[in-house]
Amino acid sequence: MGKKKMKVAERREQRADVPEELTRNNYEKWKVGMKSYLEGKGLWDVVDETEPELKATSAKYETWRKKNEKALQAIRRSCGSKMALQIREMESAKDAWDHLASIFELDDGRTAAYAMYRPLYKALVKGDWKSTKIFLDQYPHTVSGRISSQGETALHVAAMYGHVQLIQELVNSMPAKALAIRSIEHDTALHIAAIGGITMIAKAMVAKSQDLLCLRNKIGLIPVTVAALSGNKEMVDYLYAATPREALNPETSKSGAVLLTAAISADMYYVASDLLQLFPQLATVWNSRGETALHVLAKKPRAFQSGSKLGFWQKLIYKGIYVQPTDASFHRENRSQGFQDPESLIYQCLSHCSLFLEVLHWSAGMVWNILKLGIKKIYNTKLNNFQALQILQSITRHVKSSLNDSQFDEIGIYSAIFVATELGIVEFIEQMMEFLPMMMFAQDDKNAQNILQIAVVHRQEGIFNLILTMDTISRASARVTDISGNNVLHLAGVLAPPSRLNRFSGAAMQMQQELQWFKEVEKLVEPAHREDKNKEGKTPQALFTDNHEDLVKAGEKWMKATATSCMVVAGLITTVMFAAAFTVPGGYNNDTGIPIFLLRKSFIIFLLSDALSLFSSCASLLIFLDIFMTSYAEENFLEPLPRRMIFGLATLFVSIVTMMVAFGAALSIILQGKPLWFALPISIFSCIPFTAIALLQFPFFFKIVFFTNGPGIFSHKTSKTVQLDQRVL
Repeated sequence: MGKKKMKVAERREQRADVPEELTRNNYEKWKVGMKSYLEGKGLWDVVDETEPELKATSAKYETWRKKNEKALQAIRRSCGSKMALQIREMESAKDAWDHLASIFELDDGRTAAYAMYRPLYKALVKGDWKSTKIFLDQYPHTVSGRISSQGETALHVAAMYGHVQLIQELVNSMPAKALAIRSIEHDTALHIAAIGGITMIAKAMVAKSQDLLCLRNKIGLIPVTVAALSGNKEMVDYLYAATPREALNPETSKSGAVLLTAAISADMYYVASDLLQLFPQLATVWNSRGETALHVLAKKPRAFQSGSKLGFWQKLIYKGIYVQPTDASFHRENRSQGFQDPESLIYQCLSHCSLFLEVLHWSAGMVWNILKLGIKKIYNTKLNNFQALQILQSITRHVKSSLNDSQFDEIGIYSAIFVATELGIVEFIEQMMEFLPMMMFAQDDKNAQNILQIAVVHRQEGIFNLILTMDTISRASARVTDISGNNVLHLAGVLAPPSRLNRFSGAAMQMQQELQWFKEVEKLVEPAHREDKNKEGKTPQALFTDNHEDLVKAGEKWMKATATSCMVVAGLITTVMFAAAFTVPGGYNNDTGIPIFLLRKSFIIFLLSDALSLFSSCASLLIFLDIFMTSYAEENFLEPLPRRMIFGLATLFVSIVTMMVAFGAALSIILQGKPLWFALPISIFSCIPFTAIALLQFPFFFKIVFFTNGPGIFSHKTSKTVQLDQRVL
């Protein structure tokens, strides 16, 4: 209590040292008193002048910084709680002073006076320079005056609506100092232009006054950071090249940290990489939202190859493309030089993939153009992945060289690691493991779960497979229990999050994946701990059964519905092919009863394919009938039920394909001697059913085969040797 009273008394003494508290009703009186106070303390010069362009290490800058800090504290102390919120983000006394002035000068009952500016406002909205010039000639002061209750000038309004020619004329008719006028939100016209993203507007303003590049708005953002937060890449390219590097120095402001995190969020990795080269210390600086670059990267799985959702062919092209390191850098003169045209990208890719070269040699022009666009898109994906990995490596190098173990938690490294684990960013965890192997035993604050447990909870097989390569660490991590007494096998028994569960179509497939996860984690857990009970008194198996009861029912329903649909198709094929066996094309010889075309090859093909189609459709019927009669216990979803589905679908596909072959053979017999223009369209259309099956059903079929009989999502690589103190284990 004594310390608390001393702090209250201390604050009262500090407030008593400055003029009376600022309220909504005493601004003019407060302004006079505060100015006199600052003059008496020798601090008024930092309020009356702009921030000097000095190096952060110079003695003059250090003097200015100390005086600015004292003046800003005095202004904040004299403000009431509500007024203090208005200048909370301001970093200079001048910005705070000007912002308070803009609020009270516009909030004194003179809103009606802005009615006279309505014609000008309308002309600015329309981009009508002729009407705007007439008004400005009539009222010359208006060119740099405020024309709305929001404190906007004509340039603010024009920038808001993006009229380039009008803005160029306005800028030419304004004094350079007028471009720095701010609205109530403390935005200059360049801040507004940065949001709009029209680079020509920004160029016109900066050509008139480069000071605009370093002016901060109400929340402390300079124009380039506003553009980055808005995702305007061309605007960022221009403003970043024009902005003085000292304005981004983390020792003088948070602008560099904000720009770094905003650039990463907007996939402008070349800007982020350049920033880190200029100021490596930005790697550990918090932005105004309480994030570092590491936190932002940890939230972007698509920035890395492990999070790029590519199809089979896209992955092949991705591997064949080579990204040059120079493509990932920031080119101030012309960034486009770092990017190659689609044609060169394609040949670069095809030089690694001769198979594609042969195929594409015979492709039509339209297909070629579509493919060029597709390869360009994949190239950009790989370039982004390459740049993001470069940034991550730069950050980890700086952290490793400049911080000790006790400081890692202070800059939020562990929280970023937990987020990256939750989202499955394998590259992120690999980089962290290289210099921080003990992170495997760190636990999050919410559930006291380690990285292995988080990976299992969120079903991130990439992270899980990575941890499995370190046998000693993985087994030691598996012994740990979380805040609820769950070991890692308990967590495998909890139902997967919907976002991870819905990756697989069909409840039966989802149940199979859940069982595979449980069995795989069970191998990792020592036998002595597989029957451990959590704080609720449940074993892992009991927890799994309770959590997956509804999914088992849904899986049974899905299997039976799928089997029913397939049985209908198989039944139709059986009926048709049985009838076709006795109504052969060409008919029978009336004397011998032997088919007329018996000795033709096409007729032999017809008979064989008809028989094969009939037998396979009958087999398919029986297999799907067996699915109805099988027990739907949860363990049967692991292999027995999926295998029945595989055999049923395989025989059904064979029956459909052989049916179409029989149809084609029959057509060749009937249409023999007919013109090509007559027979060819029929033959082409007969291929449509098979093509539809191949495109729509084969991917699903191969997925079932892959997860049931193939390697699945879990890989078993050679274990890595990691040096750890056995006492920790």
